[in-house]
Amino acid sequence: MGAKIKNHTVTRGYLAGWKHVDAKGSVGIWYFDIASGEVRLSPSVNASFAIAKAIYAPKINGRRDDRLENWFSSSETELCDFVRDYRRASPRRWKPKAVYKALSGIVSLGYRGEYALRIVEQHLAAGMPAATKEEVTLAALNNLFTTAQDRIEFFLKGTALLLEWDEPMLATNDTPFWDLTPISPAEPIGLFPLSPSRLMVFLPNQLRTPGQFRIIHRKGAEFQVAADFARDAAMRMARKWVVCSSEEEANRVKEYLTRELLDEVLATDRLRFIEVAKEHLIFDI
Repeated sequence: MGAKIKNHTVTRGYLAGWKHVDAKGSVGIWYFDIASGEVRLSPSVNASFAIAKAIYAPKINGRRDDRLENWFSSSETELCDFVRDYRRASPRRWKPKAVYKALSGIVSLGYRGEYALRIVEQHLAAGMPAATKEEVTLAALNNLFTTAQDRIEFFLKGTALLLEWDEPMLATNDTPFWDLTPISPAEPIGLFPLSPSRLMVFLPNQLRTPGQFRIIHRKGAEFQVAADFARDAAMRMARKWVVCSSEEEANRVKEYLTRELLDEVLATDRLRFIEVAKEHLIFDI
């Protein structure tokens, strides 16, 4: 079997939650494309705009290595089932292991974006003048792998709120898990829109018992400030595109994300590097 070279930077089964069905029954996904400044409709729910060729399957000695793509894929079934089914009234009995895999996939979506990976590559290339392009790529993918593992361990403890609204409230983007820890290190928080009407708020410092993770369901109306914050984050933390539940919402994003605002938020970007032992890296350099 050949290497997987059509890599989704955001799982298409997740993005399908934002599908739009028009009066004729045609299905698509409305999104705002940042590079072109255009509102677009992606036909079907294949989310071709979220594909980057071989981004997680680098060439090593002339052959594609898809171990990292396989690692991401290993949690995608549970992730997609979770965003569709995990609610108080769900008929499915979720086992802790399946929940852990789903949430691991969710958290990893905050660090595997194409824009962030390219910025890390540029930074590493500047500090590795003697390295080949292949070595820089592998170093950047190792950083992605180790960062994702570290943040999964960090966020999958404490408490998560699962908030639900009766109407579509939320958008999503090319890095849909939003790690807001740098804003206030003493009060870490992560946000993830599961669908246009459901939001998860990760609160790793709110521990019940060390090592125990719990999910609390709440009505979104009790936490309207969270919805407002998440809508803002979907736009301000986007670097490639913003997916919306309708054309009207996508046009609102277009009006908000001016070039001046994008320049402002880009100036706040920070890189995250985690030092780990060589044996814990996915690729040898």
